[in-house]
Amino acid sequence: MIHIEKSSFNPLAFTSGGNGTRINKRLAEKCKESYASVMTYIRTKLRFSLLRSTLADEALKANGVMFTS
Repeated sequence: MIHIEKSSFNPLAFTSGGNGTRINKRLAEKCKESYASVMTYIRTKLRFSLLRSTLADEALKANGVMFTS
């Protein structure tokens, strides 16, 4: 973890297997799509959601709104 300006950075690792593999295969079969295209869609949605969340958090910090955890 790297601390920069009272923030932290936690890299995310996306693997080809692991949790959700069975669910994603079933989703691909249900939607009649390839497993690879379903995984690409899910990963893309997750990354944009994380990016949106991070940008919203930074905007709140810039406006002086702080949350305590």
